[in-house]
Amino acid sequence: MVHTTDTSQRESQVRAPASLPLAWIAKTVRFVSVLAATASEILAGGPLASAPRSADHGGCWGSFLAERDLTKAIHYNQQSSFDLFPASSDSIWLFSTKPDHTPHLLMGTLAGSLSAALKSIQVTILNHKLALVSISQPPAYTFACLDLTSDVVNVTGIHDTKYTTSNAKNRAFDARSATFLIQKESHGMVASRGNASQTGMCWAGGYFYSSKPWDASWDDHKDLDGPTRNSSVINNASHGMTVTGIHFFNVEDGPRSRGVNWTVQHVWGEYVRDDCIENDHFLSGRVYDSLFDGCYTGISTRSSGSYNGQGHVVTLENVLLRLHPMPYPYKWQSKSGNIDENGNPYDGSGIPYRHGKFFKYVEKNPRTNNHFVLKDSVFAAGSENIEASNFNLPHPDLIDQCQGVVFAWLADSRFPGSHNIVAVQRKFPGCITLLEGQDARDFWRQKVIDWHQRHPHVGARRKPANPGEVVFPLKF
Repeated sequence: MVHTTDTSQRESQVRAPASLPLAWIAKTVRFVSVLAATASEILAGGPLASAPRSADHGGCWGSFLAERDLTKAIHYNQQSSFDLFPASSDSIWLFSTKPDHTPHLLMGTLAGSLSAALKSIQVTILNHKLALVSISQPPAYTFACLDLTSDVVNVTGIHDTKYTTSNAKNRAFDARSATFLIQKESHGMVASRGNASQTGMCWAGGYFYSSKPWDASWDDHKDLDGPTRNSSVINNASHGMTVTGIHFFNVEDGPRSRGVNWTVQHVWGEYVRDDCIENDHFLSGRVYDSLFDGCYTGISTRSSGSYNGQGHVVTLENVLLRLHPMPYPYKWQSKSGNIDENGNPYDGSGIPYRHGKFFKYVEKNPRTNNHFVLKDSVFAAGSENIEASNFNLPHPDLIDQCQGVVFAWLADSRFPGSHNIVAVQRKFPGCITLLEGQDARDFWRQKVIDWHQRHPHVGARRKPANPGEVVFPLKF
């Protein structure tokens, strides 16, 4: 794994003696040869062995590594683990792993051509690793469903009351020029309840938002006893319905699905105060090629009723999902893990912030939940001092397929990660890639830029000035 360190971090490290013993020099030469062999194998796409348990760095880091990760590759060539820490100057720091998993300084700085050569190798490996997890796609045909049917209902203008669909088989609703202001409507600003004979409908486009201030609380948005109780952008209870190309901002929930074989695709959500996607009825569905750029919780499959998800599968494919700490979060007075606007543990003054989990489900009884397929998707976060259990995946028994999953930890610290990520990686070796710090920020920014370039008509007049830039706290 490649980590960058600034000057202050470098100065805090224990310095090695200025003159290196011959054994250390020999170890350096050996390491360079190992690194060169590693780079050759990675770039050739050769098979690499799984990372042994000794790769863990004070936790579960070895288990996060992707199939062709640098540290795992070095394990393949030499049964020892190294981290490469490039400094901001012409220095490189080499570490090995002690039996107790603590890093041990092997060597101080290297200068001149040797340092440049190592840096060149490391950059090549990093770029190759990013290419492996890159999701390269052509421009999205977001509103294809409108061209596939002659039965199109045009939805235009500004709506501040609930819109209920008039259903028919394969009917499409063209809402590309419509705006929906959520003020006094509960459960869903758009409601669709189609039966099995009305399958195959499509809702295309529309902008959904609320007028609540940026620092409104979770309770205010959830509004359990008020006019906007459990409000979502669309409450889809129709069979085989597709929601595509919508943009939603500062709402309580994104799309809520209560119909069989639902699809949410090409949608853009921002500052979602609760769930990006709610599937609390445990029904089969698909989330495809969508950007959720700041949610309190990611995917919710936690029922308050007696629903059973056995036999139902939710597929997440080409999804970009970032958790964002929200003001006055759920039960902030009694729950730990709150932070202040500087990201430090909340001390009781100012506004508390926190976010929930990537996957919200009942962990004590996962057998009743639906299952998941995870493909080519990125899960991003970067707020320290929030519970590690929030940075999770579904229980491994609930995952049927896992490939190309990236965790982008946007902070400069180590990714905290919940314990079940390790279990998922054991079940699906090579599924998970972890990026941290500047590598993660660059990767996330490029993925967001790419998404907006491929979806020019989703939120066309509201595109961000700096796609992928994370602003916390977000005030508007």
